[in-house]
Amino acid sequence: HQSEGSYLQKKSGKEVFFVNNQASPTVGCFGTVYKSIGIKILRINSLCYNNPTENDLVDFLKSLCPLYDIIDLNDENAYNPYIEKSFRLAGYRKPLGQFRTDLTIIVYFDDVLKYDRSWKHNIKSANAIPDISCEEITELTDEVIDSVARLFKENSIQKKLSYSYTEKDLTAWMSDSKFHLYVVRLNDEIIAARIVMANGIKSYDVATANGAKTRNVRGVTHYLVDNIFNNLKEKGIKSFDFSCLPIGRKGAEGVCEFKQGIKSGRLVQYNGPWIYTKHNYQRWILYFINKHIRKVYEY
Repeated sequence: HQSEGSYLQKKSGKEVFFVNNQASPTVGCFGTVYKSIGIKILRINSLCYNNPTENDLVDFLKSLCPLYDIIDLNDENAYNPYIEKSFRLAGYRKPLGQFRTDLTIIVYFDDVLKYDRSWKHNIKSANAIPDISCEEITELTDEVIDSVARLFKENSIQKKLSYSYTEKDLTAWMSDSKFHLYVVRLNDEIIAARIVMANGIKSYDVATANGAKTRNVRGVTHYLVDNIFNNLKEKGIKSFDFSCLPIGRKGAEGVCEFKQGIKSGRLVQYNGPWIYTKHNYQRWILYFINKHIRKVYEY
């Protein structure tokens, strides 16, 4: 979430950037500033850490507080009790309501990849399909952009999502060399796609799109992810974060079952959401904004 590609994808002209005041900064982020019902809010999606001390993190978090009425921060780094301690010392608290899941599954490639019976069967079925192939797109052409954007739209309609990704989103992500686009072709037509971000030895799931045709072709998603894992391992990547496990969300049971079918994956908790408010009543205002204005799903 703190990559150049994510910044370009979300760019609205309301972004702000922060690093702590050191020759070699140990913590930093970019966030988006907006106003809702007259309140100035800073929303941050994750922090970047470079081995900060407790004082580094506390001082950084405190330095943001005088600038905004509310700071709404979701830290999707693996849970660390010392990070939680720093948030609390800086005056941050857990928000009212839970509008995000703090769980994810991380696959470590040093472990032997293990799939459940359903995954094995689906991969075998897809591999048996004539003229099916998987590849990483290294040259982003107009044809590929149009095809993948169409898949995002089909995926959004099929799953009744409130959002979709566009050609602009795809181009922004892929302008950053850390982002990788993988597609499945059937008879040379792109029928599924997945975007992965790799940073150092870690990788993260960003976006996925299954077109309408995948409903009639068994195992395409399993086949795609299996190929991605093997490709990432060849690149020297050590882990893959599936980016949120929406357990308890109505309609997301299939997503959870799919991700948990990787038996070698490990269940991990994020540091999760934290907020700062100048006044206690603003906790309730933020809840109202998320629930009734932004209409974010509440777990």
